[in-house]
Amino acid sequence: MKSSNLLRLAAVPAVAFLALATCAPDARSASEPLAAVETQPAPQQLEIRPVSDDARVYLDRPGDGTLWARGRRWKASFDENGATYFAGFGARQPRSLPHALSPDRVTIGGEPLDFARAVPAEVSAGRVELDRGAFVEAYELGVDSIEQLFVFGSLPRSGDLVVHIPVASELDGVETDAGLEFRGENGRVTYSRAVAIDARGRRSAAPTRLVDGEIRITVDAGFLAHAVLPLVIDPVVSQFWLDPFTNDTFDPDMAWDPFHQAWLAVYAETFSATDIDVFAKLTSATGVTISSGYVDATTTSWTRPRVANNGASHKFLVVAERTSSTPKAVLGRIVTPNGTILTIDPLLNIGGPAAGDKMTPDVGGDPSPSGSTHFCVGFLHTITGSEREVGYTRVSGAGVLQGAGPTYFAHTAFEVSTGPSVSRSNGGGSWMLAWTQLNSLGGTGVHAASVDGTGSVTNAPFTLTGSFNMLDEAPSVSSPLANSSRYAVAFTRRGNTQGSTRDIFVSVVDGGTNLQTVNLTALENSGQQAANQSEPSVDSDGQHFLVSYTERVGTVLNPECYASDLHLAGNQIGLSQSHVQLHPGLGLYQAVSQVAAMPALGGGSQRYGVIYQVGSTSPSRDISAVLFDGFEGGTTSPFCAGDGSIGNCPCGNNGINGRGCGNSANLNGALLSALG
Repeated sequence: MKSSNLLRLAAVPAVAFLALATCAPDARSASEPLAAVETQPAPQQLEIRPVSDDARVYLDRPGDGTLWARGRRWKASFDENGATYFAGFGARQPRSLPHALSPDRVTIGGEPLDFARAVPAEVSAGRVELDRGAFVEAYELGVDSIEQLFVFGSLPRSGDLVVHIPVASELDGVETDAGLEFRGENGRVTYSRAVAIDARGRRSAAPTRLVDGEIRITVDAGFLAHAVLPLVIDPVVSQFWLDPFTNDTFDPDMAWDPFHQAWLAVYAETFSATDIDVFAKLTSATGVTISSGYVDATTTSWTRPRVANNGASHKFLVVAERTSSTPKAVLGRIVTPNGTILTIDPLLNIGGPAAGDKMTPDVGGDPSPSGSTHFCVGFLHTITGSEREVGYTRVSGAGVLQGAGPTYFAHTAFEVSTGPSVSRSNGGGSWMLAWTQLNSLGGTGVHAASVDGTGSVTNAPFTLTGSFNMLDEAPSVSSPLANSSRYAVAFTRRGNTQGSTRDIFVSVVDGGTNLQTVNLTALENSGQQAANQSEPSVDSDGQHFLVSYTERVGTVLNPECYASDLHLAGNQIGLSQSHVQLHPGLGLYQAVSQVAAMPALGGGSQRYGVIYQVGSTSPSRDISAVLFDGFEGGTTSPFCAGDGSIGNCPCGNNGINGRGCGNSANLNGALLSALG
């Protein structure tokens, strides 16, 4: 069961909770302290209302002429075919069930009333109107219901006024004392008995019946004979769901905008088993909600959303895989913070029109504060059968596709590629892409390439890792270290045998050269080397790398998320913080973490956001996030105390306790102190 839907900010060493959706019961605890490391004071706990409690309706025009509205547990479309309502019964509902609301006939005195059929939907103050000439079909949108209105400014003759609405629904319709119900296995849609109201406020019940496959609303001729126009007919559409825990959220990602000093978190939200929406929430640096909106609220299914920021345009690009179409497609939308609202631009078909599925997109941004800069979107393209290639497309900061179409890296027919990752930013230079590829040694390896801002390949695809009978999988690429082409690539490795455990490995790459590959699990030496570590994510603040991952001990305990702060000393990877638990004491399933650095406009800030999924199965998955503070510099090892206590000074000129080596000015040694 889901918890009380509170978002929270709590404390662990160098970690602060940034709540974005539902989280678990309150937990305030500390992880094991790290030797010779001073942690920062814990921030104050903060609670924020989750999206499921937001009392608002979201409107969106994806660019195809359709207007979409999204309430707490419903959605509706308004297009040339009229209005269609969709009840949100959650993941247990096999598919979204459309319920038509617009009339196909209106009669008065038994004679048909002519009206316009295909009309645009106009929005004013939360009300959607379709002006059909003879009357206005309008909808007052509430968080949990829709109020349907038919407004008649004039009537051409006397007689009963009858509105005929065809029942286009898979739900079973029945009449009740309160009106009509359309019932399904997981819930029901209710349609209240209508009321007719004239301009003086006189009211009359308008019988609302199910007759011959249609909803029939009748206003009596006797009431109309004395009514003052305009006349309003007013039924209400709402729903009742049998499973109250339908706000299933999963697959998160986040990115930082230094200009607006804000995080954008994106995640998938289940509407039905075949309808996944994508939601975006903009928060302040400390997790206070600024604005939110749906990147997709249609009846198509978007999965695995990813987001990056463009520093010059101060905009985000959100990409996702559309799984409800054949072939699958890679889509995207530009999201712009505008005060307390999010502006979401029309749809981009990033994968292009080529035949074959386009899947598993990832996106990198550009932190440059000015200039004509771009996003880079990497994805997988299925050519035929198991033959897959990795491609990329650039998108301008304004949301314009660059070039004639995607560019694909060279490959051979027997090569099978999966899971491309794009560095979250290019550091103002090149993006690195990495992916898993079947090798000729009976295993899988990680391949990598880099692409600059013009779309040119700066490092052709090369084998980063790969060995006989080993499976290197699920790579994640960081942003580069400041003023360099040094990236970290984190991935999992396991043996190509049944039951092999996974470890986290990290490679540091300079251009096309692998400087070092380390087993992070062994380097941490946390005592959990026999446990399964998987789902790595990595980013860089320009000075260090932060790697997050999922760790599962045994087969009974829930997996939990951990992070390690890595530095580079020369060409050697070192640990600054090791095996830090992101949410100690939670006791719930944690997985699918994503790291995003929070660099300042003028340089690194040593702060990261880590967003992750709580819960493993629908319909009770939630999203939480933490702020993780890294450290400056690497580790230190003393070799000379200056007083002979841990070895003589190199020149044999030991000073006294607490001072350095003796010198010509003071044989006892100098005393270095700090003020302020």
